[in-house]
This record gives sequence, structure tokens and C-alpha cells, in this order.
Amino acid sequence: MKRVFTKYMYLIILVIFALASIFGNDSIGINKTVGWAYDISNQIFYNVILLGFSQCLFFIGYLIIAILNRYTGFRVSVIHFGLILMSIGLLNLECFIFSTIVCMLSIIIFFKNIFSTYKKEVGEIVK
Repeated sequence: MKRVFTKYMYLIILVIFALASIFGNDSIGINKTVGWAYDISNQIFYNVILLGFSQCLFFIGYLIIAILNRYTGFRVSVIHFGLILMSIGLLNLECFIFSTIVCMLSIIIFFKNIFSTYKKEVGEIVK
């Protein structure tokens, strides 16, 4: 389990992203006004863009870490995994302000996890 979180976090992010897009398929639209203008002042619009951008960022970042044969910290990766699940859950519960806060905190934890990558031997990870 520790090896999955430290080495293959990009697969976990991919599975979460796929499951969230399959099961979170709500009908969310943009309010169309009269004429050619669109009203994008809806809070969910920004949350969906922020969550989608962050999920793509996480996937690409962890994939690069896996390609470079680097390992992330186990505890920080588990915390990051929990924050991702929390932000998706809060978005589905329509708690938009808390979802934005948790998503921004998740991005900060992600960069901390990426910048603190280190290289360990394979035998040390299994312990």
C-alpha cells in the first residue's frame, strides 16, 4: 500500500478523475442571457474549472515523478489523496466555498509533495 501511494499516485489520481466524471454527471449549465452573452458568475463554474485544472495538474505532476523514478512522501501523499476526495465530495454536496478552499489547500500540498520528492531504493519502500 505504501508503494502505491509513493510511486503510483498518478494511477490513483486517474481513477479518481474517471470515477468523478462518471458518477458526478450532474446537469450543470451556464445561464444564457438574451443575446450572445453568457453569464458565468455562477460559483459552480469556477469550482468545476478549478477542480478540473487541479486534477490534470496532479496527474501530469505525479506521472512525471513516476517517469523520473522518484518517490513522494507517504504521509503527504495520503493527506493529498484525502483532500482530493474531500474537494470532490464537497463539490457534489454543493458546498462551493469549502470545496474551493479544500481544492486550493490540495494544490499547496501537491506542490509541497512534488518539491520534496526523493529517491529511495526499492527495498526501503516495501518496509
